[in-house]
Amino acid sequence: ALANISVSVGKTDSPSWTRGATTDQNGSYTIGSLPLGQYRVAAPQYSKPSSGDDNYIRRYYNDKADFNSADLVTLTAQSPQATGVNLNLSKGGSISGKVTDKATGAALAGATVTVRDANNTSNMLASVATGADGSYTAGGLPAGSYQVDARASGHVRRYWNDVLDSSKATAVAVAVLMDTPNINFSLEA
Repeated sequence: ALANISVSVGKTDSPSWTRGATTDQNGSYTIGSLPLGQYRVAAPQYSKPSSGDDNYIRRYYNDKADFNSADLVTLTAQSPQATGVNLNLSKGGSISGKVTDKATGAALAGATVTVRDANNTSNMLASVATGADGSYTAGGLPAGSYQVDARASGHVRRYWNDVLDSSKATAVAVAVLMDTPNINFSLEA
């Protein structure tokens, strides 16, 4: 059982409506007071990570890998609660680097680094903010190839490896339980 893992529940007819919880020491979670309807359940959450999320690959209910293939959990008047909505998680790999200003070399704190499946760029797997020193780590990635980009306020978005056009981006390879380091970005203002 995994403790301190963030779990999210999203209502299918209202994409911006979500609720969350964190697993207890037994790996159990409860999200109460949900309106009737259909939901997607996933862990770990993207928007509100928990201390236990440490590099686990995001999975959806019934061991589904992505949002579009996720099995739905339905709450009805006859069945207003769902139990046994379990998630099986495994550790993934990561991508790390630093984002700086091209002219000054200064670290860009708060820049956003986005990681998408290189074979299906509509499938975003991670979006992380850089720290005060411009560094980032995007974790919880299954083995595969990824398109990575960085953007910051007042700067031009860049794709790895220093290109403006996403179709010319170089894919970044990730292996499970390994970090792919030095995926650095230098952004122009």
